[in-house]
Amino acid sequence: MGVRGLYPPGYWTCSVIGTEVEEPSFIPLYNRLYSQVAPGFKSENAEIRKAISLVSEQTEKRGVGVLDRGGDRRKIIHHVLKNNLCFIIRLKVDRHLVYRGNKCSTQEQASRGPMLYSENIVKQEKGKEKICHLEVGYRQVKLPERKKISLYDC
Repeated sequence: MGVRGLYPPGYWTCSVIGTEVEEPSFIPLYNRLYSQVAPGFKSENAEIRKAISLVSEQTEKRGVGVLDRGGDRRKIIHHVLKNNLCFIIRLKVDRHLVYRGNKCSTQEQASRGPMLYSENIVKQEKGKEKICHLEVGYRQVKLPERKKISLYDC
């Protein structure tokens, strides 16, 4: 542990990797280190949008982008929609959706969708192995300010 203010600001990273369906390997497509104190820095959202734009241009918009938590920000979602890209976003737990006029948590909404993957995994927690049950599914959603559910047929 260092003394506060003794170390210079660190760097963030924005990485994009690609893979083929049923292929065990990953291909690095984009990787950039950036600093919030560097000249010309605009925002983390701008860095993410830059990565999305470059990769989608180079891949001719093929594939489905998968964004981790944080990709559910309005500025990121609107950028992806505006560019007619196919995407899946892992929503943060504190986000809410409206279902049939009722506000509900993302966790509650996800539990209503089909669970396509279900498996027990071993997780390391405080130096000990712990078995956790993992279920993954998806839910197609519509944004209130958009007329269509899907702008692009994936």
